[in-house]
Order: sequence, then C-alpha cells, then structure tokens
Amino acid sequence: LHQWYPFSYAIEIIIIYNHVNNVNILNVFQTLDMKSQLRIHIVTIDHHIERITEPMINLRADKAYIIAHKENDAVTEFLKKTKDILKKHKIPAFVIYVDIWNLMACVEQFRKIIESEKNNQIFFNVSCGTKISCISAMMACMMWECEPYYAKPDYQEIKKPKKITVEKINEIVSIPTYKMITPKSEYLLVLELLEINKGKMKKRHLIEELKKLSIIEPVGVSSLSKPAEHGQLKTILEPMINMEYVTVETLGRNSIVSISIQGKNTLRIFGNPHSLI
Repeated sequence: LHQWYPFSYAIEIIIIYNHVNNVNILNVFQTLDMKSQLRIHIVTIDHHIERITEPMINLRADKAYIIAHKENDAVTEFLKKTKDILKKHKIPAFVIYVDIWNLMACVEQFRKIIESEKNNQIFFNVSCGTKISCISAMMACMMWECEPYYAKPDYQEIKKPKKITVEKINEIVSIPTYKMITPKSEYLLVLELLEINKGKMKKRHLIEELKKLSIIEPVGVSSLSKPAEHGQLKTILEPMINMEYVTVETLGRNSIVSISIQGKNTLRIFGNPHSLI
C-alpha cells in the first residue's frame, strides 16, 4: 500500500501492514488524535535527513528516539541538523547510543524503549541507519506489535553518480537468527534464575526458588510431594529444552539445568516482566 503526503522532498511513505493483527497503519494515523496515546517514532541516524524528519513532521510525531552509534562520529553533523529540524517543529528528540552493527544490542535497546513507552503508539522508520539496525527494528515490530514504515525517496530526482564507488570491506559479520516465538513468563523467570546463578542450577535448587515465587505450588492440597514438585518442573522445562533455551545434564545424583546461548538471547531480547535483578 502506498500513500502520498505533501513532502517538500518528494518522499513516499510505504506503509507496511502489521500481519500479526492485520491493522492498517493508515487507520492508526487517522484515528490516533482521538486517543490519549502519543505517537513515538524510532529511527537510526544516517545522512538521509529528509527520510528521517519528513515522516515525523507529516505524521505528527509527539516524540522521537534517534539511535546513534557513538558521539563525534561520521554522522554527528547530520544528527545535529536532524535535531534542529525536529526542534523547529516542536518534536522532542532523545538520542540513544548503541552498537548499530550488533543485532542483539539493537533489539535489546528497542525493547527497552518499547517498554518505557508501552502506553503509547510506537512507529519504526526502517528506511535509515544500518541494514542491521533496520532488521532489528522489523524484529521488534513483529515481536511487540509496533508499526514499521519506509520513507522511499523519489529516485528520479537522484542524480546518477559519475563513477562507481569502490568500497573497502572491513569485516563480514554473521547475523544471528532467532525463532519468532514469544516465550511464556515462567520460561523467562527460569532463564533469569539461571542467569543470576552463573548460568546453571541444580534441579532441587531451581524447584526451591520457583516455590518461593509460587510458580511451583500445590493444586488443591496443602503440600506437594517431591515427585509432584519434579513433575511440575518437568512441565516447564520440557518445552524449554525443545526450544533450546536450556539443557539438562545428570551428574551423579544431581541434575543440572543450564542456560543455552539461545536462552541468553531470549532473555536479553524479551527481558523478564518480573525481574529478579
């Protein structure tokens, strides 16, 4: 779906449907004024100033989060100009520094912003920044039901370069994949318990901690037998093992539950709504 806005720089907004709830973002833009929610726009800075500022201005952003790599780098001048334009249009902008070539770092930071703005409508501009930051933004939109959009410039107005630019490739970075499954809250709680206990726990110690948190508890009786406690833990751990969040190893009379790399990434991305840290 395409929608044209009266941009001075002839930028086209490509609206991306939210396939999770099948909501058209245009309807959100048109009806949002009737609600108390603020329009929060998140974008990674680069040298395409108009692709950053024009959508925010025309879509009436109430607040902007600008993601940057570090202070005093190659885009610092563009960051200043972007902030000046937004200030002129009374759009407060907050700059957050993160490694924009690290997918997990970007997703983690996006989650933190989304959590802090959970009562508002959140939009991601996926037309600016590094490709990795854009991939991270789309992942965030799919996981937490935010609205992505793409600001497409009028390529007919772009002059053909006089010569082909030759770039030196500094590094080839492997991009981690992540299965798009939202974990249950008790899974995140188990992962956090493991994380704060140096990545592993004996099953009996894990059971004791989960009992304190009322995750393992009696069902219609005053107390649980040891086999019943282990049965409840098994119900939690088996899906986590299948999703490769944890591993279980038997050492003598003890069973050790350990968090995996996939589990660490899951905890980092989703966090724990009832954090123990």
